[in-house]
Amino acid sequence: MSSWSYQALTTGAARLFRLLSVHPEPGFSLAAAAAIAEAPPQPTAGLLTELTRANLLDEHTPGRYSFHDLLRACAAEQADRVDGPAELRAASCRMLDSYLHTAYTATRLIDPHRDPITITAAPGPAPVPLDDDTTARAWFAAEGASIAAAVKHAADRGLDARCWQLAWALRDHLDLGPWHDQAAVWELALDAAAQVRLSRLLADAYSHLDRTEDGHALLDAARTQCRATDDSIGEAHVHLIQARLWMRQRLYAEGSASGRSELALYRSADHLTGQASALNTTGWIHTLAGDHEQALTHCEQAMTILERIGDRHSQAATLDSLGHAHHQLGRYDRALAYYESALDLYRELGGDRGAALVLRSLAETRHATGDLPGASRAWQESLRLFEQLGHGDADKVRARLAELQ
Repeated sequence: MSSWSYQALTTGAARLFRLLSVHPEPGFSLAAAAAIAEAPPQPTAGLLTELTRANLLDEHTPGRYSFHDLLRACAAEQADRVDGPAELRAASCRMLDSYLHTAYTATRLIDPHRDPITITAAPGPAPVPLDDDTTARAWFAAEGASIAAAVKHAADRGLDARCWQLAWALRDHLDLGPWHDQAAVWELALDAAAQVRLSRLLADAYSHLDRTEDGHALLDAARTQCRATDDSIGEAHVHLIQARLWMRQRLYAEGSASGRSELALYRSADHLTGQASALNTTGWIHTLAGDHEQALTHCEQAMTILERIGDRHSQAATLDSLGHAHHQLGRYDRALAYYESALDLYRELGGDRGAALVLRSLAETRHATGDLPGASRAWQESLRLFEQLGHGDADKVRARLAELQ
């Protein structure tokens, strides 16, 4: 960095340049910069323009800025010398609160039926307007990497509440990516705060990484904690994840038992979203075990609840379960209808992973009916989505396409 470039800055721009070094990623938005500066967006934008003109920042797209690594290191060095630990910690807290406030709003828009948590984070001087789940997903797509880095930033500074709450809010975004990335975030957050809800998320991730013993250990401890605090809904949530772990181990009797336990707890608490999840999960376990009629009974009960409460995300998952059961019973026309309804919902809701999974199943049903061109189109679209997501099931779809050649 040219010392002349820094020395020529106005006082406000020099301060912002230094404080921006607390951001955990080289790139950041105007909203993040305004929170760090503790200033409204318009004057902050003016200071950012001054920094870009001095070649201390780049603005690759309107409203998004980035440091070169060397300049970022120089900014951190100046900040340590001029501002000191207290001011830098305060800037970190403002940035984390801004991210947390928006991330919490975003995840509630994406999944309004998820049990809420209580946060105290202020929105910051430049709150991001989010109108619906589409804008929420777009915001996560732009800021997800920064928020994941912010989880570690908070953990490293002992800001435990901000750490676990940011991780909690990231669930729907992380659900689109690799399980290793999810586990890393949940591990950080769980170390910061022994929250049962984080144990469930981490256990679910472990089950996809062939770490089922670790997953069960987390859930057993979480269930004990729930019982000690008389948290019946929390205990039901634990049984829900444990049912999925048993299912992935192909231990269907154990999975069904967990499903019955969770359903009873959800019913005693009149928790409708949980009841529907329990019914769909248990139905899926039944169809994997070969009891497809019992699967239909459970999933149809789940759909009745989901239509009543308007939970469209869970409706899509349950329609997929119904399609699978009908396919296994040889009722291909009904399977196709359910799969197509699920696909329409996932596309409308922006659920690319769900859409990719349904397309793969839809292709299998079309293949079973002899519609090879239709099967090929569905597998190709499924493959495209899996590749975009970096999902491991892309290889399975490629193999099925190769069999058509």
